[in-house]
Amino acid sequence: MKKICLLLFLLGFCIINAQESQEVAASKWKDGMYEYYHTNLYNNLKWEMFNIKHKLAIKRNAKNKVVKISLKGDPSIGDYIHTDSASTDFVRHYSGNDYNDKKLYFNENCIIAYRLKQITPKPEIEMNYCIGKNPGDGIKDEIISYLEKTMSYYIPSSVSKSNEIEKITAVIISDDDELSSGTYIDLGLVFKMKWGVEVKSKNLGGNIDIKNFTITSNQLKKVPNRIFWEIDCSKTINKEMEIVVWLNYYPSDKFKTLIPVKCDTENSPVVKMSKILSDYEEVRYSELWNGKKEIKVLKKLPETGYSTYPIDLLKIYKKKEIATDLIRVKKDNKIGYIDKNGKIIIPVEFEDGTVDNFTSGLIGVKKGNKCGFMTLKNTIGVPFDYDMVWAYNGNIAKIKNEGKFGYINLQGKVIAKPIYDEVWGLTNGVILVKKDSKYGYITETGVVVTNTIYDVATEFSSAEFGTVLLNNKIGCIDKTGKIVVPIEFQKSPVSLNKDLFKVYKDGKWGILKKDGKMLFDYTYDEISVCGTDNSKNPGECVKYIRVKRDGLFGFVTTDGKVFKDCIYNTADDFYGNMAAITKTENGVEKRDICFLMQVMEKVIYTKVGMNLCRK
Repeated sequence: MKKICLLLFLLGFCIINAQESQEVAASKWKDGMYEYYHTNLYNNLKWEMFNIKHKLAIKRNAKNKVVKISLKGDPSIGDYIHTDSASTDFVRHYSGNDYNDKKLYFNENCIIAYRLKQITPKPEIEMNYCIGKNPGDGIKDEIISYLEKTMSYYIPSSVSKSNEIEKITAVIISDDDELSSGTYIDLGLVFKMKWGVEVKSKNLGGNIDIKNFTITSNQLKKVPNRIFWEIDCSKTINKEMEIVVWLNYYPSDKFKTLIPVKCDTENSPVVKMSKILSDYEEVRYSELWNGKKEIKVLKKLPETGYSTYPIDLLKIYKKKEIATDLIRVKKDNKIGYIDKNGKIIIPVEFEDGTVDNFTSGLIGVKKGNKCGFMTLKNTIGVPFDYDMVWAYNGNIAKIKNEGKFGYINLQGKVIAKPIYDEVWGLTNGVILVKKDSKYGYITETGVVVTNTIYDVATEFSSAEFGTVLLNNKIGCIDKTGKIVVPIEFQKSPVSLNKDLFKVYKDGKWGILKKDGKMLFDYTYDEISVCGTDNSKNPGECVKYIRVKRDGLFGFVTTDGKVFKDCIYNTADDFYGNMAAITKTENGVEKRDICFLMQVMEKVIYTKVGMNLCRK
């Protein structure tokens, strides 16, 4: 074992040393003009000097690492983009993704451009150009020796041809050793290349982009809009799953791989939960999906019981708040509550009951013809005085008596008498209520914000404003009932942030400040909110608002400045610190990227230097 470890260490040292020597050699070169040599067409080892010089330009990053090398002249060798990572050779992928594309090799005397024609059994290369000094006949053996030393960690930046691959093995990536139907997993790929090297996909620590490949399986189903797969254990064959893989551009070359799996065993979550729930006719539980509570209903089936719902059983099994996140069960038309381990929390003796995560510590149930709340210790928390109750929303719960609605608090105290035709959920501490066909607002403590005077009203937004309609005019109020947007507009004002609203009048949009002053007058056909929904880091871009006037787009800022006039054919909202724009110049539509703070512009689909955003 010690010998093996020593051998691996020495091999690793040679590999690292080889790569370091190239980095050191490259770092010694300076920008400037150098002699140019070309190999003789009839003798690949004879170098001929041209009466021209080539210009070498080396670009380095902030850490002084080489990221780009340009060799310019006639003929031009071109630009070589360096991919610097722990798993790629320093010089092997300056140009292209395929191993037979042009590569560079550095030593203290010259820079060689060559092609790697064959990887195995022995590297075979073709010499092309060099700059610096005449490298002599020994340079080819020097490069081959270098390649042989680094061959064991040769990893292409992407596998470009199926004929480079000897075998593909799929690997399940999951936190669970024993899988269940409905389990979400990821798949990694290991490629054995024909030159004897194994390379891995990025999710296994390699650098092969799995997006370049199509993966199919009868035992796996791709989860829509996600990178995960869902297992169907009932379709496994001899405890194995068959995976078929092919490169997107070479669909005729398919690679099959079998993965051994422990699937739906006696110890799996699906089997465990199926047994726990088997005594009940129906199961209900709640879960959060996209920030909203959803109630799931599972009905026991005659032949399969609850095993038909593997995903739901997994979700129940993985519940973390065992004491409060309970499951409603039904037996002989009676309702009760258990935890995920099957322990009975509320006996199965009620006619109906709410479904929630019960963080309030109270469970709404119906006994006889009246409803109240039980505690998690199976005692009465709120007396059975109501015709109907709903689960707690924060510190309040909706109640109904004699066809009217109201609210109680956690102590069971009525904070809004059941006098309303309808009440809506708590948002930002405010409840929307309706009485005698008119709308108003109260707080969660029962304080009246506004009387029921409005023809129409909405629940409060995340910006803490409610929109109201009175006499066919629209405005906004705040949590105190104060009118922050005058009730005089033809369309609903939209809050851009807590201080600004876009407002509509006479066919045009403008921007109104909370103090009633106009930030931008009614001159725009469209105004959108930038940076709040689609940005990973919206900090700066929420200050920039996309506007449209006379068919063209521009940007204004929340402090009242025009960032870019309305001169662009199209403009996207800012994503992070940039937005895509297009503009017609001299009859040609050109595309650009507009950066905040005007740090830089990056032109795409056009020649470099258009800089549309600067104009």
